[in-house]
Amino acid sequence: MNLRSIAVSVPAVLAAFIFTAIVPLNDGALAQKRGGTLIVATETGHRGFDAPSAGVINGSVAMTMVQYLFGVDAVTQEAIPMLGLSMTASKNRKSWTIKTRRGVKFSDGTPFNAEAVAFNYNRIRKSKCRCRAFIATIVKVVATGEDTVVFHLKHPWAGFRAAVSGPASFSYIHSPTAIKKMGDKAYNRNPVGTGPFTLKEWRSGDRVTVVRNPNYWGKAPYLDSVIFRVIPDTETRYASLLSGDVDAIWTDRANHIIKARKRSDIVVLRNESNGALTTFLNNAKPPLDDLRVRKALQLAYDTDLLVKATRKGVNPTAYHPFGPNFNCPGFQYPKVDLAKARELIKAYGKPVKVVYTHTTTARGREVALISQSFWNKIGVETVMDPVDQTTLIRKVVTGDYQISGWRMGQEIDPYLDIQIVGTFYSKSPANYAKYNNPMMDKLVLGGRVTENPQKRAAIYCSVAKLIAADVPILYRGGLVRHVLTKPDVKGVPVPYGGLINTLAAWLDR
Repeated sequence: MNLRSIAVSVPAVLAAFIFTAIVPLNDGALAQKRGGTLIVATETGHRGFDAPSAGVINGSVAMTMVQYLFGVDAVTQEAIPMLGLSMTASKNRKSWTIKTRRGVKFSDGTPFNAEAVAFNYNRIRKSKCRCRAFIATIVKVVATGEDTVVFHLKHPWAGFRAAVSGPASFSYIHSPTAIKKMGDKAYNRNPVGTGPFTLKEWRSGDRVTVVRNPNYWGKAPYLDSVIFRVIPDTETRYASLLSGDVDAIWTDRANHIIKARKRSDIVVLRNESNGALTTFLNNAKPPLDDLRVRKALQLAYDTDLLVKATRKGVNPTAYHPFGPNFNCPGFQYPKVDLAKARELIKAYGKPVKVVYTHTTTARGREVALISQSFWNKIGVETVMDPVDQTTLIRKVVTGDYQISGWRMGQEIDPYLDIQIVGTFYSKSPANYAKYNNPMMDKLVLGGRVTENPQKRAAIYCSVAKLIAADVPILYRGGLVRHVLTKPDVKGVPVPYGGLINTLAAWLDR
């Protein structure tokens, strides 16, 4: 069933927002085989599977166990039903009614229903999870029947569908009974959802193993189990794929991707989208609280050169978050101008020293060192602060940093409504750059309530120009994600949202 045939008519750009696909690629006439264990290598470890406790969730793992209301086709990017069957807006668009699937049970045997949906969303809204910023427009969620739930909004929301599609940290539907029984801390390590797999084992820092859910409500998965191994080092991860120790890996290393394209024993899955690889500048930390310093860093920062050096043609250069198809008349990102950058530093009147927090990965070291070389040219001292991925995330979300790499992830909405508001609205808990400009607040909130495509495009064009003028972020390239697999791994779609979707994977062995 196509969601477009059962939902209220809205502009195509508002169709949905989701971090990965739920529909696998078609492997043609091949007969899917059942059984076997797929071994997937990921870069980072796991903090848990429940947003209020974990904060950041590894979606590749979580989506195997815990589902969401709506998914999206990886190829057509059309919204499709999952736990939700339809969504309909009220005339004033300040509420949306969602019909949910009947006869579904959580893996603990308790029923999934509209009450479970309301419980999960209201729990996120009232939690301390910074992800609540992304659904702050939701006032309350009320179950009005066994299979009917109503989302009440502060105002019309052009990107509402983003809030009920997933997997995103705020959109997973967990078992209310399990959460109440175990408590938040214990539940974070023992998720109970409606997905095709259930948790078998979690060895912290090493691996998570999920096994087929015998009582899954939908089509049974082909695999018996999936093992997600944590291999932080990019070279080791790639070598493990070549040797056959693992079957699939996520990678962003250009040299590996370029080599893999030439090999017959590796399949390269690629997805290019809106969103961007970014570098956050903490506007609340001196000297970055002074626009002259931020502008100087921007004018010395050769974005195109950095992208060519680090991405080697794998990713395009980006000067805004909205992707390669975004057209903004009159937009021109400032060109490198070392003389002007030095003048700004001189006008600041004090020595400038900044700390760059980066991961200990090859990617993190590489970008930080190149940035340091750019800023050395204008007399700015850059101190390296190498940390593991988990520590970097903690430092950024708590504001304990000056400069750090980040990314604005893929959304179906071409204007990344949820992330743009979350990142640049001054009162957002997810405003990690601590950026504050009343004009930006007016723009991003205006874009949120505007559904006319032309008017929305004009608003976000102004957003792109204001980001370039105020410099809360810099750019490290357009968003292109890659997953590499062995040829006998079938049914894995392109990495929409950068996640490895194993839900319908099977092994041709």
